Amino acid sequence: MGDHVEAARRAGYSEKTIANQACKLKRELASEIREELTLNFITHAPKALQTLKELAESSISESVRLQASRDLLDRAGFKPADRHELIGKTKTHDELKAELVGLVGEDGADLMLSGMRARRSHSGPELESDMVN
Repeated sequence: MGDHVEAARRAGYSEKTIANQACKLKRELASEIREELTLNFITHAPKALQTLKELAESSISESVRLQASRDLLDRAGFKPADRHELIGKTKTHDELKAELVGLVGEDGADLMLSGMRARRSHSGPELESDMVN
């Protein structure tokens, strides 16, 4: 049934009304419960962080080290954007190329774009509209 029902039972409420009383108490004490949970998380967060650091640095399993590293980065604010999120307006291929040239220069942009074309040709046929000039 849940902890709130067990708490009401231990507090001595009648079995006939225990479910109703438990829900009522849970509603009335929601802010105190939330505060206590927050304090509990704050208390245990440093140990959890230390555990993640230890796993990221010394786990035998590469997948455990990778996931712990990702979790640390996520919590530090470096979580990758969700694939469904659109950041800003959609840019044309020419706008993206110009931005890339500004970051890595003409030669670097050409090299990166040719690598993208090569990967696309290995993954399947391209549509004219998908090609980057």
